[in-house]
Amino acid sequence: MLIFKFGQKAKLVNYLFWTIIDSFQAVFVAYILGQFISAATKGSMQIFLENTVLAGGGFLIFLGVSLLQANAETSFVASANLEIKQVMFQHILREPAANTSISDNISFMTNDLKLLETNGIKTEMNMITNLFTFIFALVASVTYDIWTTIAFFYWFTRAHRYLPVHTGNNQ
Repeated sequence: MLIFKFGQKAKLVNYLFWTIIDSFQAVFVAYILGQFISAATKGSMQIFLENTVLAGGGFLIFLGVSLLQANAETSFVASANLEIKQVMFQHILREPAANTSISDNISFMTNDLKLLETNGIKTEMNMITNLFTFIFALVASVTYDIWTTIAFFYWFTRAHRYLPVHTGNNQ
């Protein structure tokens, strides 16, 4: 993975730290939603108001965490890009001028490097974020109700049999 190869490791650890905390947001939202459903089912205004305060405070905290996570992501991407550019410049300086054209080097610096950032580094970072979110949601769902979780995964693994298949032909 590119994120383990390029960039400052301290910035990667900082990004992973904030990503792990930010990944708990999905579990928090599910918990709050469950509490609101519980308050409505019981007809308790006290539970509703307590959860409203908890939700408001939690969302403000997760807003701050999301901003810190985005800042850590940007910082790590910048350090990875800088390291990639340093490797590229060292390669350019070692190669004889007759072997490479200036336009190829400029094209790499402007186009290919941006594609590497978008399709490589940021995609891997999104994969890690989604992995953490999935793991925490899975652990929370198993902790909350293992039988519902098992039933959901059982249905989910067999749902493709009952869904229409799209062949790509619009005729």
